Amino acid sequence: MRGNNTYKSNNTISLKINKYKFINSLMQNGAPIEIKFSYYMDNTGVYGDVVTKADRIDGKASIDTETKAIIANMMSTLKDGEKVNYIFDSIDSEMYKYLHENYADKINEISTKAAQS
Repeated sequence: MRGNNTYKSNNTISLKINKYKFINSLMQNGAPIEIKFSYYMDNTGVYGDVVTKADRIDGKASIDTETKAIIANMMSTLKDGEKVNYIFDSIDSEMYKYLHENYADKINEISTKAAQS
């Protein structure tokens, strides 16, 4: 999620400071460093950058309750006609399935093959 706010500014600075460490760790096939992004959420929306991943429960991918709450908040604060751009790399991912099943009318699906920058 992008926006002009303090959380986004802090995340941009963190990314700039750590980008070479992150890139180098990927190029050396090591474990990438974790860059902590921050966000703020209230009844008006979600601000900053939120990075989530599906967890494995009993061997199956599952989206956690916190992530579902963040998504619900984002969707509930959209104005009429607004949509969330969702960049996906696989229609088989748990996130794609979850969004498509619950919020198909509120997302604009963009394949990583089509997305730029």
